[in-house]
This record gives sequence, structure tokens and C-alpha cells, in this order.
Amino acid sequence: MSRTLAALLAVIVSCAAMSQELDPIDKDKVIDDQAVTGAYAEMRGLDTIKAAASDFSIRVGDSARFGRLTVEVSDCRYFADNSSINSFAYVKVTDAAENLPFFSAWMIAGSPALSAIDHPRYDIWLIRCSAEIESESNG
Repeated sequence: MSRTLAALLAVIVSCAAMSQELDPIDKDKVIDDQAVTGAYAEMRGLDTIKAAASDFSIRVGDSARFGRLTVEVSDCRYFADNSSINSFAYVKVTDAAENLPFFSAWMIAGSPALSAIDHPRYDIWLIRCSAEIESESNG
């Protein structure tokens, strides 16, 4: 038991020594960027029954249909340094069969599972926000 305790103490001491060697955060070097409001949310939808995925863009304030779902985006923001990871949008999803919104939350492009749509047939997630619709390419 004393060997285990000694090994644990050695690990703790070495971690403390390593943390002291790291430079503290220089607050002057931290970029104080504001999120840019995008005009479009680029989304990807998956129909799990047909195993078919498709991308679609929604202008902020508008809605689009994906299968029997209506997807509405009321806000879409991104940081210019990497809009694919640093985008977040407020999305509301309504199923035509029930005519009631079943999802209304912020989606984060870099963490799609953080606020996932819980639907038995469809998955929808945010790819990025942008100032304009990205040109489609098959490359």
C-alpha cells in the first residue's frame, strides 16, 4: 500500500511541476473576436430509412422542408477564423404529422451530438453558418 501511495504522490508532484513550467495565459494575446451574424445556415439532413443524406441552406429567418420536417433558423453566428467548427444556430423543427415544434434549441456545428434532434426517422445537423450560400461542388 505504501508503494502505491508513494507512486501516486510522485505523479501528483510531477504534474504540479509540469504545470508550473507552462506559460500562464497572456490575456493580451487572447483574441477578443465577436461572432459574426451569418445570412445562411448550411444544414445536412439524413433520412435514416432511405439511407439518403442531403445538404441544404436556409436563409436566417426562413424555413426549409426536409422530408416531412420543417426546419426554421432564426439566428446563425460564426467566428471568421473557422466557420465549420465555430458556427452555432438557433433552430426550430416541426414535424408535419404533428404540426407542433418538437425541437427548439441552439445547434453547434463542432458538436452536433450536443443538441441532437431526437426523431425516429430524420437526423439534421448544422454544418456551418455563412454570409452567402457556398457554391456547390462535387470535388
